[in-house]
Amino acid sequence: MPNNPLSFEQLYRQLFPDLHRYAFTILEDHEWSTDVVQDAFMKYYKQLDAGKTIAYDKAYLYRTVYNTAVSQLRKKATEDKHSAFAAQEGAVQMSAEEQRVESERTADMRLIIDKVLEQLPEQCKQVFLQSRAGGKKSREIAVEMGLSVKTVEAHMSKALKIIQEFIRVNRDKLSLIQIVMLYELFC
Repeated sequence: MPNNPLSFEQLYRQLFPDLHRYAFTILEDHEWSTDVVQDAFMKYYKQLDAGKTIAYDKAYLYRTVYNTAVSQLRKKATEDKHSAFAAQEGAVQMSAEEQRVESERTADMRLIIDKVLEQLPEQCKQVFLQSRAGGKKSREIAVEMGLSVKTVEAHMSKALKIIQEFIRVNRDKLSLIQIVMLYELFC
């Protein structure tokens, strides 16, 4: 190829679309592929400008696009691996902190739940626990405890009123999260 700007421009216009498609098959990103092809043409132009002769222009450009794309993919993979490792390390540290906070929160909630349940009369507490913790229906509880269904329902109603009153009286001492959790658990 003669060493003049016009022939370089013609080669650029002729090969750019095919080189871009080729780069895209490797990189799967249009902007990145455009950058790689432009880099290949810049390397090609610098070789010509330095006075070097390139026997097979098209082959040189395809090889340059391939090498540049693969090199950039390797670089990106290494960066991604380092980023993933850093993120994972941060996640482990965060999860350890989150576990500590969650453990404290759970311990606090257990104490509050115990206080709430202490407010209930014994039989009322048994009915309530079988219903909420055991997932049993009023009829099942009535049969197991030898009570009427109406009595079980009355115990449940009484338990809910006592729990709501506990929350109302202690709302200044409880966080919003604790109040919501108590309502979700009991009401």
